[in-house]
Amino acid sequence: MRVLNYLLKMGGTYQNLLIGTFKDGYVRPDGTFSTADAKSNYHTYNYECKTGERFKVSGSVVNQYTTLVAFFNGDKFINYLGIGDVGGTYKAFIDFEFSVPTNSDNFYLLNVGVVTLPEVKKLIPIKEISNTVNIAKNDIPLLNESIGEFKDIELNKLEHGYYKPDGTFGTVTGSSHTVYYTNVTPGEHIRVTGTVQNMYTTLVTLFDINHKAISYLKTGVQNQSPILFENYEFIIPDGCYEISLFNFSTSSSINPKIQKLSYFSIEEVASDINQIKNSINNDFKDKKIAWFGTSIPAGGYIGLGNDESYPMKIGKILDAKVYNESVGSSPAHCKWKSKITEENPYGFNGNYENCSRALGNTVEEMQWIIDHWNASFWSNPPKSRPTNIEEILSFSYENKLKKHLSTGSEPVDLFVFDHGHNDQWHIDSVTPDDPYDMFSFQGTMNFFIKMILEDNPRARIIIIGEYENQNVPKISQAQSHLANYWSIPIMPLWEVLGFSNKKITTTGFWQNGIWQKNGGISQEISIINTYLADGTHPHSDLSGKTTEYITQQLVVWLKSNIRFF
Repeated sequence: MRVLNYLLKMGGTYQNLLIGTFKDGYVRPDGTFSTADAKSNYHTYNYECKTGERFKVSGSVVNQYTTLVAFFNGDKFINYLGIGDVGGTYKAFIDFEFSVPTNSDNFYLLNVGVVTLPEVKKLIPIKEISNTVNIAKNDIPLLNESIGEFKDIELNKLEHGYYKPDGTFGTVTGSSHTVYYTNVTPGEHIRVTGTVQNMYTTLVTLFDINHKAISYLKTGVQNQSPILFENYEFIIPDGCYEISLFNFSTSSSINPKIQKLSYFSIEEVASDINQIKNSINNDFKDKKIAWFGTSIPAGGYIGLGNDESYPMKIGKILDAKVYNESVGSSPAHCKWKSKITEENPYGFNGNYENCSRALGNTVEEMQWIIDHWNASFWSNPPKSRPTNIEEILSFSYENKLKKHLSTGSEPVDLFVFDHGHNDQWHIDSVTPDDPYDMFSFQGTMNFFIKMILEDNPRARIIIIGEYENQNVPKISQAQSHLANYWSIPIMPLWEVLGFSNKKITTTGFWQNGIWQKNGGISQEISIINTYLADGTHPHSDLSGKTTEYITQQLVVWLKSNIRFF
């Protein structure tokens, strides 16, 4: 923890900024500015910033349409951090910390209804603040940020008096002017705490091996009260083997102090990296997440153990254990009432692959599918009786979901549903008359959520929204309705990824799964198809950039919106 504490301290100091430029209204997650619902308590403030700068902000939002921080380049929207809950009340973010993303030169901060907010603090990096006067014309190196901790050096040779800038010593009757000495070595990193009184007293004087003054650091100001220098840092120059520290003693003065930086070994620094990482991600550290979905989050056919899938990448970043239960071609449900016949008593939709991987099936139903693999109603039956019987049975919610309940063998802290894409051919955007009707997407999802909440009423459940809402809008509509029905969070990926179905003309093209920005034949292509090589799967971009893009968006949202009891 020594390395951790030092690294956190060495970052710099956060300083409060003045209230920014006021603008009536708020920025939506899509970057548009709304004044339609603006009230007197919607306070939005604009601040200038630069890429990479760090801030801590305190503000509040009110629902999923308001963003806490929205980054812009001029008037061009870049990204946002922090939104409210669906239909929520005021949600305060206190000391919400972030780095300014690339190309941003200003950001808006929202505060709704909290009288004591907003507040903005900017990180001021550590800098060398001395103006060094070198008597012997020897340069004193500028301070470098170093990895280590400062340890006290014993003060010795106490004398009453002070050193002048010319290197001579002045004596003063009484004990208020005090000088302390210690031996040093060139290159050492020193930190001192002491005071100066006027233009004739020096904070630090540097001596050669023969105790001859060669330079000094800091004097007081004529006719000014004593000035305190607390934790003032510098590096010992060549030729210096002794220093003095001055302190003007008063009843309220701080005890003088000389410290030397003791460096940590590479091994100590390396061993502490995980502790630093854990301190940043402490909300998700060691949490367990069950992620259900299609080939999109699975990153292929089977999500379990697929480190290249975005759920697994997210778990690694958040220091959480992710069970990626997603399966390629898996829908939430695969049974339609209109399909029920004597030959098809369960009403399976006729797609064998789809039904044999549906999360909403019981083990009994999965076994029926296996036993009736060659029924005439299947549109794509296997060529022979399936041999992956245990695998098919494992895809049932009775094996895949129930084990993650509090009473199961692998209980989790968070349930993530990333379903909907494979249900698009038979999906309702509203809840059916029977909210738990397993012949509908909504009913099946309601069945899952009810099961989880009956096991643990405080279980954390979220929905990952479809990556687009233009080509098949009923997917996002059904997901939003589901989130509203249960008042659970939804991450509207369609609002943040920019996977538009609008077409553009470009010479960019896909080559062996890698997008080439230009150089091809001019073509008209949908924006979404510049991210998805096969038009559907993020992992079809073999560069990994699309998967990484989705990963980062979800990490930011999870860290900003999800907390645990």
